[in-house]
Amino acid sequence: MIARFDNKLITDFFPFPTYRKFQKPTVEKIQSLIQNEVKDIILEMPTGSGKSPVAISAGLWSNNAYCLTSQKILQDQYIRDFEDSHE
Repeated sequence: MIARFDNKLITDFFPFPTYRKFQKPTVEKIQSLIQNEVKDIILEMPTGSGKSPVAISAGLWSNNAYCLTSQKILQDQYIRDFEDSHE
């Protein structure tokens, strides 16, 4: 089980002030899976559902994540939209 020394929750790392439908329960489920030592989590959500902030939350909270995209334009969007999320 991953134990954070700062006792922060995955929701503490969500990069926006509000959630879209299903985002909050999704990040909470990811936290639960990681705490239960699930090593690989694949998330599939439809276009426009907010996968990126969910991935950012998980990556920053766990300090161990990859976000894969097949398009350079999406990579640029992640950098532009979330470059300050690590602070």
